[in-house]
Amino acid sequence: MNDFVKKIKQVKNIDDAIKILALQIELTSKIEEAIDFAIKAHEGQFRKSGEPYAVHPILVAAITAAISNDETMVIAALLHDVVEDTPYSLEDIKKRFGNEVALLVDGLTKIIEIRDEELIRSGSNEKLIKSAMTFRKMLLISIKDLRVLVIKLCDRVHNMLTLDS
Repeated sequence: MNDFVKKIKQVKNIDDAIKILALQIELTSKIEEAIDFAIKAHEGQFRKSGEPYAVHPILVAAITAAISNDETMVIAALLHDVVEDTPYSLEDIKKRFGNEVALLVDGLTKIIEIRDEELIRSGSNEKLIKSAMTFRKMLLISIKDLRVLVIKLCDRVHNMLTLDS
């Protein structure tokens, strides 16, 4: 696992990210279509590190694939930021990749919406309780399909691996 993490931390371009993904799961035509779609959707976007933004969802998909070879999860991981960060809608995802992928992406989007609107940072007991209840809501949303939670955790892992940027 350490070698896998080291490889992920070294990736700075889309081609290398795709190579790591390909080591984790067979790049089926559906996965390749999702890769191409994610790259197109995030075209012109860059992370704080300066790398193309599409590197992030591809590596999140690689981490997801290391945990599960569920093609639908990997595709949802590739598309997890598309609805939030690009002009594409959930309906676009549904039309192109199907209802199951759209449901996972929607679940990931709902977690972000809840977090942004409701999590409170403070030492007070009232605010701590509200934050705990919000976290509970996030978990309940993901329980509809636990794959949402797995993808979100993979997203967090990649973000933590790139904290130096």
